[in-house]
Amino acid sequence: MTEELKVPSLNEEVETMSLSEPQEVNIREILQKLSHTPEEQIDDGKNSEGTDGKTIDEKTPDTKNSKQAELREQHLKRLRSWINHRMTIEMTDGRVLVGTFLCTDRDANVILGSCGEYLSPEVFESKEENGAQEARLLGLVMVPGQHIVNILHDEPHIS
Repeated sequence: MTEELKVPSLNEEVETMSLSEPQEVNIREILQKLSHTPEEQIDDGKNSEGTDGKTIDEKTPDTKNSKQAELREQHLKRLRSWINHRMTIEMTDGRVLVGTFLCTDRDANVILGSCGEYLSPEVFESKEENGAQEARLLGLVMVPGQHIVNILHDEPHIS
């Protein structure tokens, strides 16, 4: 299903972009899963022994580590697939940011390029009655993960 989104440009002309149905994203969950993988564990090179005389490596099946590594790869692949896609981020203060997803980090901070800022629908409706919402163009933005309420992603941004 495709719908038209009107985006005001700098010279007040209205451009239209064709967008597919946005999908909700949970970056915090994916980053949390990435931070609990075998690559994160420290190997001091010592051979630790358990109470039954077997080493820890002998007790832990390789299938567990391989499953964790496989999950890590799946999560990384998913994160990489979002690069250069349009993202809509709802923030705790009610603002909505729309821009191109460029990167994230372990704290779920997000970098958006070509970003526009929109007011929440409640605030906007009280200020303007004509229904046209103007974006405040911000450019390159870093959104702290602690201020992100919801993220929606869309098809890749074509420049």
